[in-house]
Amino acid sequence: MQPTKDFIEYYIAGRNSYTAKKEAVFYQHKTTFHFEGYDVDADKPNPYFKFLIDRSRPGENEEIKAYRRSIYKSVTKSPCDKVVNSLKKIVKAPDFKIDYKESYVPAIVNEEETLEEYCEEYLPIYRSVINWFLQVGLNSNLTDPNGAIVVLPYNYEVKPNEYVKPLPYYISSENICHYKEGEHILYKSDKVYEYYNKGRKYTDNIFIYIDKEEIYEIKKIDFDGQYEVKLVYKLNFNKLPAFRPGGMHWKMIDNLPLYKSLIDGMLPYLDIAAREWSDLEAEVVQHMYSTMWYYASQDCTDCKGLGKISRAGKQVVCGTCDGSGKMKFSPYHSIKVNPQQFGENPIPTPPAGYIQKSTEIVKVQDERIKSHIKNALGAIHMDFLVNADQSGIAKAYDRDELNNWVYGCAYHFVWNIIKPVYELINDYRYYFIVPDTYTRDEMLPFVSVPSKFELITANIIGDQVKQARDAQMDSTIINELEWEYARKAFNNDKIVLGKMYAEKVHDPFSTLNAEAISNLYLTGEIPQIDFVLSTYITSFIERAIVENEDFLELGYSEQNAILVKYSTEKIAQKSTSNAIKTEIKTEDINVNKDTENV
Repeated sequence: MQPTKDFIEYYIAGRNSYTAKKEAVFYQHKTTFHFEGYDVDADKPNPYFKFLIDRSRPGENEEIKAYRRSIYKSVTKSPCDKVVNSLKKIVKAPDFKIDYKESYVPAIVNEEETLEEYCEEYLPIYRSVINWFLQVGLNSNLTDPNGAIVVLPYNYEVKPNEYVKPLPYYISSENICHYKEGEHILYKSDKVYEYYNKGRKYTDNIFIYIDKEEIYEIKKIDFDGQYEVKLVYKLNFNKLPAFRPGGMHWKMIDNLPLYKSLIDGMLPYLDIAAREWSDLEAEVVQHMYSTMWYYASQDCTDCKGLGKISRAGKQVVCGTCDGSGKMKFSPYHSIKVNPQQFGENPIPTPPAGYIQKSTEIVKVQDERIKSHIKNALGAIHMDFLVNADQSGIAKAYDRDELNNWVYGCAYHFVWNIIKPVYELINDYRYYFIVPDTYTRDEMLPFVSVPSKFELITANIIGDQVKQARDAQMDSTIINELEWEYARKAFNNDKIVLGKMYAEKVHDPFSTLNAEAISNLYLTGEIPQIDFVLSTYITSFIERAIVENEDFLELGYSEQNAILVKYSTEKIAQKSTSNAIKTEIKTEDINVNKDTENV
């Protein structure tokens, strides 16, 4: 239904909005300040800087505040980037999959126009839904959980023999004018247009209104409150193609839920780190750089030592000496000192020097900022990301807590973002072919919620392997940790991983060292064939690959049969060799006896 004139005047011309918008936008500014950084030179610098930094020093004059803004660097962005990159690994989890095996495909749909082809290969701009999620959806949801996702046709004009090409967009809280769950949404888009008013050209943004039946574009056409409302697309599946993905439920305002981000626990520490970094830079300027003092004895040549000059009949501060009455000094020039006059204080010797400053406060502040950033990551169980690239550092973390938190994120992303996007794309493309909702839902892929995440680095697992070996833990635990380390360290080398995996599963004593294995064999506690297999496992695998290039692709039983065969051959060779050595020794003894007889 076309939006009424009163509706447009109230929410667009009147710049009114839904009740919860003020808090939603403030929260968006708060999170993006850390996750996207602050740029003082941007067209619209993030207003959260004024709230966080300017407000903390109410007594400072505007000049100092402006200086703080100009030198500010977003030190909290780096840990936020690490969190986002870690969460992107969710879609790389071994048990995450988008499976179309059981999906219904109508016979009338061309192979190149199936849902799988479109969503995984031909989605405009992003190629796939998952790629859109990684590039847009994930970060946008973390920083703006009260925003909305709308799915619109990439092109409104669709020929009769073509399929609609739907594309998801993330609409920020700041651009949403009005939203009613499941009913309609009005927002300012990033599409711009030009219009003329009294002979002058203006540029403005197009507003988009969507309900369960139609999509409208709204353009301002003059300064007298006139708007052009144009129907651009008619929906047929009786569903609002827009939804709020949300996050952690915060509160209800006018029957509309307000959400906090999944990373909300980080924000208090990030705020403190950002505020103290601004203080740190001020301290560095005051304490790290040398300040020179000098004895000012020469009167200013312009004001003759008065500090003021006459201009336009008024006395104004002298611009040459800034009102001091003395000549300014440059460290690159000589100091001129007038002789001491009778009754004056003695001239200091030397007449200039440097003020000694303490740098301890700078060190303390630097350590505090690092601690705040670590605490921010610790709030979401990711403090291991601090110095994660340094080897040899013991890193204690609660793996269960980390996995539980990431699983919660994965569940939210799959059920509240990825699945709804697939559903709306499916509705747009195949409603006319499959009008029945339940049958159309059978066309959707199965999207799994992963539970096995590879978030921690190889160095951390290496430390755990060492600790497990030192503690003489069960061999099964050590094996699993070593295999996890291998997957991390050689993730891109399938051949190396295949060899290491084959060694782990076929070596009967993979957790024991060579001395321990030899002792067990000499005492008769292990059979000879197992001893030989463990001793020569690496060379056996290399030989197997040379003789059969598909060896690493074989199943366990087939691989094991080949390796046991090699072990048997090696035992036979050793038996033959020992028999020959025995014969040689016997012949030597007989020769010696014959010599003695002679």
